[in-house]
Amino acid sequence: MHDLVGRYGAYVIPAWGISAAVLLWMVADSLWRARRWRKAAEARNARDPD
Repeated sequence: MHDLVGRYGAYVIPAWGISAAVLLWMVADSLWRARRWRKAAEARNARDPD
């Protein structure tokens, strides 16, 4: 493992993990908000058709 990550592996590997977790959280949050916006828009369109 030392050859793979070098001297800073103890810092780099956790940083990658934290970055991946934050990225996954941002994607999940965006999808959740988009679903909520879509439901609100569909409800608005059903209530007030053009």
